[in-house]
Amino acid sequence: MQSAYQTVKQGGIVIFPTDTVYGIGCDPYNKNSVSLLYKIKKREKTKPFPVLGYSKKELEKIAEFNSLATKIAEKFWPGPITMILNVKDADIQKSLGLGKKIAVRVPDNICALSLLKECKVLVGTSANISDETSLIDPNECETKIPNYD
Repeated sequence: MQSAYQTVKQGGIVIFPTDTVYGIGCDPYNKNSVSLLYKIKKREKTKPFPVLGYSKKELEKIAEFNSLATKIAEKFWPGPITMILNVKDADIQKSLGLGKKIAVRVPDNICALSLLKECKVLVGTSANISDETSLIDPNECETKIPNYD
């Protein structure tokens, strides 16, 4: 995971396992990386990417957690629950092209968490071309997803 972290740190795009499907991601603060990820996935920029975090504590730096969101996070994270909350980090809001909301979650996968331990937060979306089937086989990632690092 150290090499994946270095790739993210240098502005690259990485594919990694999550608790649901394979994910593809980048540094959410790097506008060029985010733009490249939109191109790789052939995704409309009107569909913002979610952000994965190592912990609720890390995600509290970028999103506003009210009492209900805190209870949900404490009960279901790490896990496959994504919450849509008010964004509070202006830099991430700008780099991701967000409105007032941000989708966040803490995945329940040792590999993803190992990467997130270093990155703290990461754009984390399904490793597929938009509107195509999500990938669960790492070999498919190499053949169906172009231009990742």
